[in-house]
Amino acid sequence: MNVGWVLLIVAGVVLVGLPASCLKTIPQASAAIIERFGRYTRTLNAGLHIVVPFMDTIRNRIDLREQVVPFPPQPVITQDNLVVNIDTVIYYQVTDARAATYRVASYIQAIEQLTVITLRNTLSGMDLERAMSSREEINAALRGVLDEATGKWGIRVNRVELRDIEPPTSIQNAMEEHMRAASEKRAAILRAEGDRQVVLIQAETERAVAAARGPEQGAREHVSAYAPAAYAPVHQPLHRDDPRRLGRYRLTEPRGIASDA
Repeated sequence: MNVGWVLLIVAGVVLVGLPASCLKTIPQASAAIIERFGRYTRTLNAGLHIVVPFMDTIRNRIDLREQVVPFPPQPVITQDNLVVNIDTVIYYQVTDARAATYRVASYIQAIEQLTVITLRNTLSGMDLERAMSSREEINAALRGVLDEATGKWGIRVNRVELRDIEPPTSIQNAMEEHMRAASEKRAAILRAEGDRQVVLIQAETERAVAAARGPEQGAREHVSAYAPAAYAPVHQPLHRDDPRRLGRYRLTEPRGIASDA
């Protein structure tokens, strides 16, 4: 094989491979940073683009969709000197691919560190009870600081959520005991209230029954209950001068006693 054939083959390979290296396809919701001899030239958006081979290179490909980044639990000291672990989730979106590439080395790491610092500064002025009940306030503070700081990086923080606030184990046990005692107290109050309602209902029922029987029957029952001997016949013996005596016999005196008549 002579030199002519070799040159022809090389030229064919170059002609075939050159168009492929000149065409670059960028997917939807993505962007590519193009550098020429190490200097930024342009940003390629979604679609088909032509670049200069051996001169233009793709520095970085960035996803423009909203991203969800969970950060590991971070220890934070509250105002009452308690260490709590806070687990956060951040929703962000890259709005400027050039700024996200050149203005910060690693925007994920930068967002994480900024989140930790903001959490510590915010919770240092709150006690544990307020921190447990003020998640919306903490989320708003985080979002305000992160949105202001990440704007120059070409990133927009859409939402910040606190997934979990974990107090120390001793505090958790104390909270569980307090909740158990409060639950038992509520149960005792409900039982006492139920017993009171039963007594009141019974009293109301007895009064209603007494009213339905009528006043006369009630008076008779009252007399029969408290003075049962008032209406019983009583035998009284006849005296000697009693006009009810018949003849010479003393009808009410015991046998064996002589009569005066």
